[in-house]
Amino acid sequence: AVEVGEDSYKPNDARMRISDVVIDNNLIHDVANEYYGGLGILLFYANGAKITHNEIKNVPYSAINAGWGWANNEYVESSRDFLISHNKIENFCMELNDGGAIYMPNPTFGEAVVEKNYIVGSEPTMRTGTMLHGIYHDAFGANWTDRYNVIDCTIDWITGRGVKERDYFGSITAHDNYTTSKSGDNAGGIFEEIKEQTHYVESAEEWPEEALQIIEESGLESENEY
Repeated sequence: AVEVGEDSYKPNDARMRISDVVIDNNLIHDVANEYYGGLGILLFYANGAKITHNEIKNVPYSAINAGWGWANNEYVESSRDFLISHNKIENFCMELNDGGAIYMPNPTFGEAVVEKNYIVGSEPTMRTGTMLHGIYHDAFGANWTDRYNVIDCTIDWITGRGVKERDYFGSITAHDNYTTSKSGDNAGGIFEEIKEQTHYVESAEEWPEEALQIIEESGLESENEY
């Protein structure tokens, strides 16, 4: 639906680099009905990006994909300063698996924050399997902070791959998130460390007041509501 940047394996040409991106207050739903690999929001390497107050629902694969590309670390140092916040995501990975509501395959530099998003997953099917992740740090994903998110009905509320083996990138920090899922796929070797900093409830009927406030503030802002 929304794609910003260039699909470049090694974006070492300055003309292919994007900066100061704002993706804000969009309603995206029921997209990519024929080509299931389509995403709600796809952002390639960027120097400064804000993805805020979007409402995304009923998508076949990941809802938000930020800092995408498969370059070696020397090429992604210009990918920095991301803010992904106050988005409302419902029913993602409805056709494909190994995706997430918010998917990040690379490290970022500077300040990179995922906060105050409300995520509701779809039920797994025979087609999708169980690789349905709320916040998904894949491959080289590192240097992110995940905080104050509310995540309901996902298999793994947080996932990370291989961060411990790539200490030169730094780590993933996660604290004060609210979830109905007690499962996390390693989270880059830190899942045991962040358990004590996560708020677990048995069902969405038990969200504390702080979580309900995050839910209320997620998605389209009042002047953009439909």
